[in-house]
Amino acid sequence: MKTLRIAGLIGFIIIFGLTLMVSGQETVEEICIPMGSFYIEPPEDVTAKRASVDFPHSRHFDYSCKTCHHKWDYEGPILGCTTSGCHDGLEPPKKVGTTAEYNELSMRYYKNAYHDMCLGCHKSIKKQNILAERKLRFTDKDTKLKKAGPLTCKNCHPEE
Repeated sequence: MKTLRIAGLIGFIIIFGLTLMVSGQETVEEICIPMGSFYIEPPEDVTAKRASVDFPHSRHFDYSCKTCHHKWDYEGPILGCTTSGCHDGLEPPKKVGTTAEYNELSMRYYKNAYHDMCLGCHKSIKKQNILAERKLRFTDKDTKLKKAGPLTCKNCHPEE
């Protein structure tokens, strides 16, 4: 009986040890998510005309990572917007008419990409809030609306 227990214990140790060895060989790449805020700056080759934007990353955690990092494949590292092949254009595209159109070519320019993404989302939230306020005025005064975020140059790019 004692021999059977010892054999069982040795068997358990061998199986447990092999499991630890195999699991120790796996490498799982962790995704590092910046907490708090960080500065959005132009690419190194560009001289900034305005101050960098203090981006409160943690305030945007309600959104899917792919909302901004649209080329992320859910497996590899999450890259910044100015990565080669994404929004790496350093020269602004020529304007057509009086306003700049946000099309595929103009979105290669890093500044257009940020402005379209950030301002576009903030404007959308503000519009949703206006519509919601109209409904809530008569129904529910305790519902909190999403914060829209800044919509002017100085609110994103404070004077240095």
